[in-house]
Amino acid sequence: MRAYPTVFVLDADGVVRARDLRGAALGAKVDELLAELKARGNG
Repeated sequence: MRAYPTVFVLDADGVVRARDLRGAALGAKVDELLAELKARGNG
């Protein structure tokens, strides 16, 4: 293997909010960011 897949999670403003999450942790972070977006009135 020459490289590792890297996942960056960006918020609605393009700010990196998490890196290299997998599985349930990734899902939880996405849910968290979607809840924030909805609370701001953009979701």
